[in-house]
Amino acid sequence: MTTVLILSVGGSADPLVHAIDQNRPDFVYFLCSGGDTDAASQRLITDEVIQVQKGNCPYCKRAYETRGSNPPIPQQAGLTAEQYAIYSVNNPDDLGEVLRRCEAISLDIATRFPARPRVVANYTGGTKTMTLGLGIYALRKAPEWEVQFNASGKRTNLIKIERGDIALPVELHTFYHQSLEEELNELEEKSDYESAVVLLHSTLTRVPFPESIREQLAVRKCRIEMLAAHDRFEYKEAISHASQMSDSQEKFYKKLKHINDILEAGKPWRPETLSGHELVEDVVQNAERCALRHRFDDAIARLYRATELLAQVKLYRDYGLQTGKLDISHPAIPGPAKPWLETKKNSKGIVKIALQDGYRLLQEMNDALGDYWKAQEEKLRSFIEKRNLSFLAHGFKPISQSTWNHEGRAWRAWLRAGIDLIKR
Repeated sequence: MTTVLILSVGGSADPLVHAIDQNRPDFVYFLCSGGDTDAASQRLITDEVIQVQKGNCPYCKRAYETRGSNPPIPQQAGLTAEQYAIYSVNNPDDLGEVLRRCEAISLDIATRFPARPRVVANYTGGTKTMTLGLGIYALRKAPEWEVQFNASGKRTNLIKIERGDIALPVELHTFYHQSLEEELNELEEKSDYESAVVLLHSTLTRVPFPESIREQLAVRKCRIEMLAAHDRFEYKEAISHASQMSDSQEKFYKKLKHINDILEAGKPWRPETLSGHELVEDVVQNAERCALRHRFDDAIARLYRATELLAQVKLYRDYGLQTGKLDISHPAIPGPAKPWLETKKNSKGIVKIALQDGYRLLQEMNDALGDYWKAQEEKLRSFIEKRNLSFLAHGFKPISQSTWNHEGRAWRAWLRAGIDLIKR
């Protein structure tokens, strides 16, 4: 595989020559400070550099000065002119400029080496800003890029690395693990479980974490996938993930799925053992999670569904009546309700009733939830009107955060009072 080495260049040539010797790259990019001054590190790449060494004689204590010269770094490292490129920055303390030059190097690598070479970024040399910039950019590109730093066993000169240095890979597992955990925490706070699943999957497939970290992240991935499935109302999938987490979570999702299956298929319901209010509460909480992600139209749509579901649960649990296929000959339906229910028949002779008709039927049956609806009918109609005008319903006006904060809060209070009425 082709190896490409990126070096930030400072005032010392030795660490860079050592890094080239140890990595044996096919091509080297030098990130230098430019300009005509003696301080410009580009001179180490293009010119012979005069070195002045000063000291004191250990015997007579007199000061002395010796002068010598070092050939350019490419010559010292045995690089031909076709094996390296120079990318200079005008201001080596401008982080933005450094990052832009790193991006230019990255684009050149993609063009020059389309077969995806091994890329090693060594940030030993250069100004603090240059090393920071190359380090930041390399971290963004890792693990596609490897990150290196020259170190020695015992370093006495903290200004520059003088001797005995070796280019060592930088351990990034802790950094990536901590960064990943922070991003996941932020996404979970917003209940953005789908994005968290995507982030976890992409990170686990590209970062070679140690087994211990992978095991931790696998547990968290299972939990987040469970929450994501729950958020999509895919209770069967949530149960599958919950079975690997805890008995209480598995029981919770099984209960929600059981209630949902009963309503969907019209299975027998034993009110004394199963209340059903949990499913309605779950939809309300789902709406609140949508609002955390600023999806206010979605949130209001879910409150509408929770309101409809509340009546559906009550009608089926206590009377065996299904709103999607209503038997108007059922003995629980009072005589005065039958004429208007007849008008709800479709072309196939099936009676289907919508949200407000469900509550009207409950009220005519002298049910407590129906009485609550009648007493609060005007308030509920105002909520429904807001929903009907929203972009996801029948209108062209998206639900604003202000609308959610006011009408959404009041609607949730309306629902929770109704939920309390059907609890068993």
